[in-house]
Amino acid sequence: MSDPLGASATLERVLEWALPRKLRLAVVPGYPRITIGGCIAADAHGKNPVRDGTFCDAVVSFRLFHPSRGYREVTRESDPDAFDATCGGF
Repeated sequence: MSDPLGASATLERVLEWALPRKLRLAVVPGYPRITIGGCIAADAHGKNPVRDGTFCDAVVSFRLFHPSRGYREVTRESDPDAFDATCGGF
């Protein structure tokens, strides 16, 4: 079973979970059915990217699967090339 709030979760689902908890996302793209993975891959932006930045500006880390290396945690500090290739690199 996949993580209900993982990369395959839609923005709509994450907001349904977050709003009752008084949590918000820094950047909210206009299409609610985009997935979190899609927001990261496209480095999606909201209505005012100059002020608010893009989706990946708020990403601290993610778990990435590589066929020959398996799963690994990626951050800007631990592997900047993998981070940049994934965030907006499709």
